[in-house]
Amino acid sequence: MNFSKINTLFLILLFSVFLNGCASGVEQTISIVELGTATDAIDLVEIDKSKVKDVVIIDDGGYSYNEIGEYTIIYEVTTNSNQKKTVTYNCKVQDTTSPSITAKQNTIELGIDEEFRVDDYFDVIDNSKEYFFDLNDTEIDTSKPTEFNITVFVADASGNKSNSIDIRITVLDRKKLMYEKAVELQAEDNWQEAAILFGSLGDYEDSETKYKECIHSQAVQYFDLEQYVDAFKLFSSIKFNESKTFINKIADEEKNKIISEVNKLYKEKDYENVQMILEKVLNSSEKEKSDLYQFSVFMNSIQGDYLWWKQENARTNISKDILTKNGKQYILEPYRDYDDNGMCNIEATLNGNKEHRLLAVEEGEIWIINKDIMDDWEVWESPEVFEANKQKRAEYKEKQKEEAIAKAEAQKKREEMAQKEPAIGMTHDEVRYGAWGEPKDINKTTFAWGTTEQWCYSGYRYVYFTNGKVDAIQE
Repeated sequence: MNFSKINTLFLILLFSVFLNGCASGVEQTISIVELGTATDAIDLVEIDKSKVKDVVIIDDGGYSYNEIGEYTIIYEVTTNSNQKKTVTYNCKVQDTTSPSITAKQNTIELGIDEEFRVDDYFDVIDNSKEYFFDLNDTEIDTSKPTEFNITVFVADASGNKSNSIDIRITVLDRKKLMYEKAVELQAEDNWQEAAILFGSLGDYEDSETKYKECIHSQAVQYFDLEQYVDAFKLFSSIKFNESKTFINKIADEEKNKIISEVNKLYKEKDYENVQMILEKVLNSSEKEKSDLYQFSVFMNSIQGDYLWWKQENARTNISKDILTKNGKQYILEPYRDYDDNGMCNIEATLNGNKEHRLLAVEEGEIWIINKDIMDDWEVWESPEVFEANKQKRAEYKEKQKEEAIAKAEAQKKREEMAQKEPAIGMTHDEVRYGAWGEPKDINKTTFAWGTTEQWCYSGYRYVYFTNGKVDAIQE
């Protein structure tokens, strides 16, 4: 075979294709496109407008400048003399660009048994978007405290390699470091900060005991400053023998002072803490005689309960000592009411009027108003009237149905939230219904300035709240 003749024929063929393109007024100017370079199929050719009226792509062959491959593209050319011709060109999309890698920080710190996720520590720029990290077969062992260097580079699907980066990894016993910091804070009498750290450590070493020691020390400080209510709250929040001693001491020696402070809490409508403190300070006989205790128990029992409004078959609820009806607010003021047999009932007057008062509650929903007074308070139903009113009960069931729909929609929203990881600023419910779900344990601390909570999850994961908002996350 005469190879000289074959080469000559091939050159003639190529030249004829070139002449065909030139003759058509459309000439291919780009035959190779670098991956990711924004180039449309029409950009691959040059059009001689002195010869060509219009060019239409009739088959782009699946061409994409974002996908490596070889493409055949067919163009339909309309000349100025309205003649139509087809021109075919081949194009290749290839990747010859090397990725680029940069480190997000100079060194990497990991906790014991923490997973090393390499893409968390490096930024990569690559036109292919398909690349992998290579650590030169270095094993990342985080089972114990240690230090070592690694070399990291990136290679893409076409075999292009990036620059390499040498970086040092330090594996830390974070719990140990946190514990040591907490011990240091405790030694400096910074009990509040120390308690937060010890509380977040869970059962590490003697953290639980030291947590109680810090809370106890903070409570003793309040006690020495004669802030007995704050001291009592902290003493009562932990199971600590020495704290029990102080609680008894407060109850025995400072009862009058603490009752004076509890009176202030009652005026601030903090019924929950009033009841909690007096339950520990007063004996059974004193509780029975104490209006402060009995009223607080009563007010706690009615919080959030619902009251029926007959005229519009609507409900209103009680918050603190406020009851709102038809846009008007009424103050509930508890008092002792004795019957003819000397039996005592705790009831609530409406704005101090003893003839307008709440007498009883049925199943937490229906309140009875004094039925001897025939006035506007008659609009509130007694249980007997409610039971007899079938139509309104049907309406109530319809309302319950609407509430069930709303509840289902809320559930759907929670399911959507279930995909979300904990984030700074989230509320309790947003975390609870998120990807981490319910915590295994909750450590809560109440201070004079507010509350802190540590939610404990498996895998040494923790979420920290301050006054109901996430302010730290540990993974």
